[in-house]
Amino acid sequence: APKGSKITDMREPEVAENIKELPWYKYFWAYVPEDRLTKKVFNTLQIVSSSMLSFTHGANDTGNTISPLLAIWLCYESGYAFGNAETRDDTQLLLGYGSLAMIVGFVTLGHRTIKLLAHEMTVDMSPISGFCIEVGTAFTVLICVKFGIPISSTHCTVGAVVFVGMAKSTSEGVSFRTFRKICFFWLLCFPMSAIIGIFTTMILQQFI
Repeated sequence: APKGSKITDMREPEVAENIKELPWYKYFWAYVPEDRLTKKVFNTLQIVSSSMLSFTHGANDTGNTISPLLAIWLCYESGYAFGNAETRDDTQLLLGYGSLAMIVGFVTLGHRTIKLLAHEMTVDMSPISGFCIEVGTAFTVLICVKFGIPISSTHCTVGAVVFVGMAKSTSEGVSFRTFRKICFFWLLCFPMSAIIGIFTTMILQQFI
């Protein structure tokens, strides 16, 4: 396990012998060390991939979070949940509010998710790994946004972290215990959000 980490079900794999003589398909089962100069190049490339991921994150998650509030506002203003929201100035302000709320959430609590994905899911997260994860996540989210399908950027990122970690450092370098814990809480989110939503609706119907 990484130094100072409480995760015990993953470790730094040993470098395979005669790594240069291995055929390409065996790289999936061997730990291939990364060249220092290559890492330096990907330090710059990761700025591009991070910008792309931020764009797709805003295109997907801003709509996911603001659409219920937008529907409530349109009902209050016009009596209909559907309308030309893209041409109204007030709805643009709501989108700006959603973007600002996402920034505040990232600044205040985002470090917890970053720590989990970067240090507790796989070993030796490098600029090369980060670039591959961000590109995979960004393209997946962008395709779904283009088809109007709401998905979770975090779900895509977790999947990319796990499989990039396996491709880079074999399954020994991935914490499947942490991955199972994340999947459990994903499943738990459905009934929890339903129950909270039902009780909130009941309370509002009684007092409003």
